[in-house]
Amino acid sequence: MVLGIGKSENPNLNHPYVLTQVGNLLGFKGWNGANKLIPEANKKVGYDIKATDGEYHVAIKTGQTSTTHKYSLAFVELLREIKDSKKANVDIDDLLA
Repeated sequence: MVLGIGKSENPNLNHPYVLTQVGNLLGFKGWNGANKLIPEANKKVGYDIKATDGEYHVAIKTGQTSTTHKYSLAFVELLREIKDSKKANVDIDDLLA
């Protein structure tokens, strides 16, 4: 028996996180905080991230009618950048008030 070593097509390697985990990595209690940042992320990258499989997201069919959305570390960093930017804007607004 010969085992081949090659490129893996396992989406869990490049997209290991569900949205709840993304939210936790960003300091939220669950998925909702991360989900609220997605529209701004879509604007920043110029397309609907969840509608497309790519660098930030993959949709994995988990049954006849169910799909699990998985996200990459690059997606976490994109949302972190947006979250930090929003916090910086709020902090500046507080200084100017």
